[in-house]
Amino acid sequence: MSRTTYAWSKAPVKGTDAQEVGQWIADLPIRTTDAILKAAGTSASPLHPLLEWDESRAAYKHRCYQVNQILARLTVGTGKTRRPAFMMTRRAVGFVPSTQVTQEEVAEWVADCARKMANFERRFTGLGIAREVIKAMGVAQVRAKRLLNTTKKSAKAG
Repeated sequence: MSRTTYAWSKAPVKGTDAQEVGQWIADLPIRTTDAILKAAGTSASPLHPLLEWDESRAAYKHRCYQVNQILARLTVGTGKTRRPAFMMTRRAVGFVPSTQVTQEEVAEWVADCARKMANFERRFTGLGIAREVIKAMGVAQVRAKRLLNTTKKSAKAG
């Protein structure tokens, strides 16, 4: 019987051992989100230290998540020229109306988006259901590169 090897896809989660967490979840008789959360309630669970157990803090964090989801869905513009209404930038604390965002800040967003698309492609390239998404992202990555090149040229000219 071969043993499954677990690892974190990114940096380790708060120093927790991925093998221990993965095996613990695999050994649960029911692996729904609710069942995993209930089982993690005991301090013996390797997931326990990774979760927020203070109800008021957890509720606050959830509301912050909801605000971010609302902001992510809010757009400005008309027809096909819609864009996010607010964006995070390095120059400001919090969200900035997208009408006040500079070309350089847009270029940072596009570069970040291109990196995330490349990461998605590396992660899911062997998954059949992701093929169409990866194909569409390829088109978007070409557009992102063109936009970045245009932004760099206009920044040098200005």
